Amino acid sequence: MFWEGIALGILIGWLRGGKISNIALKPVYLGSLVFIAFFLQSLLNYGAARLELPVQAAYYLRLLSFLLLLIFAYVNRERPGLLLAGAGVFLNFLVIALNGTMPVSPRGMTAHQVDALTAGSSALHSLITSETRLSFLGDVLPLAYKGQSISIGDVLISLGLLYFFQRSMRYKKKKYYRPMAW
Repeated sequence: MFWEGIALGILIGWLRGGKISNIALKPVYLGSLVFIAFFLQSLLNYGAARLELPVQAAYYLRLLSFLLLLIFAYVNRERPGLLLAGAGVFLNFLVIALNGTMPVSPRGMTAHQVDALTAGSSALHSLITSETRLSFLGDVLPLAYKGQSISIGDVLISLGLLYFFQRSMRYKKKKYYRPMAW
């Protein structure tokens, strides 16, 4: 979902006459936090089962990755779209912190996916139940073309990234003129 927001933001920025090189004209701070968080999320998404991480370790690593993203969004809150993306990160952080995993609606899932989540095969996701707190912040919005669901937080993150990239591509460095010497 986030890659779509980035790609669409770049496309819109380009269609509006922007340049990718303009993104670097106004730097973001602590960008390494995004890469560390991305590494942690990738490790959890693709390696948690292979590494046989305990559920608690996966939980704390995931929260750490969200905290890194929140710090990044706060430090760069003046950049267009990053505050909105940070709000989305916070909503995802909140629902995961309260439930231990990202709650997922079974709507739009295959029977195999529902059975796997019911069996507790994922350290990162769980089915929404009556005990789920803030279930409306979980992955409840089905994506027909991907066969998965996304959360309100995911939508805000994607919109924030879309806005950030298209606005940053149109950024023009201000020209400062020295006053004439008399």
